[in-house]
Amino acid sequence: MAVRKPQKSLALIATRKVRSDAVLKNLPEAKQDKIVHYAETHSLSKTAAWLKRSGTTIGARSLGTFLCEYRLSQQFERHAASVELGIADLLRRNPKITPQRVHEYGQSFFNRLAIEKQDPRIWNIIQQIELKKGKLQLEWQRYLDEANERRAKLKKDIKAAKRGARIGPDTLEQIEQELKLM
Repeated sequence: MAVRKPQKSLALIATRKVRSDAVLKNLPEAKQDKIVHYAETHSLSKTAAWLKRSGTTIGARSLGTFLCEYRLSQQFERHAASVELGIADLLRRNPKITPQRVHEYGQSFFNRLAIEKQDPRIWNIIQQIELKKGKLQLEWQRYLDEANERRAKLKKDIKAAKRGARIGPDTLEQIEQELKLM
């Protein structure tokens, strides 16, 4: 099964609706960019004072939160663009690439990112997610195996019942319906 290129940017999918009381997030994008640019060379308190002079009153803590979220969203957009370019390249080279291979590509991208940034927290999170995914796959396989065993046992019981006529027609019908549910 071939994987298609996403219709929307990964960055657009991850965005949430902005709260109406979020003063800075509701400003025009150009104004937000100016605030971030100004804050790069000034302290939070000086940036808050600068904003107050221009008519926007905001506390240093709220400003700090805004700047952090803004920078993270910019970083996310850059990473999303990189992943999309990588996936597009994979699809160009191999249009029949499997979803599993695309997943492996994404994993390797974020693993490299964690290593480059020397961030053990990110690395640990990635490893924990993979471990949980492996456990879920194992549990799913166990469930499937148990269901197949139950199905085989029921089929065997039905055959034995039909040969020996030890089970009444109602019970036999109930067993057959259980088989259909599995």
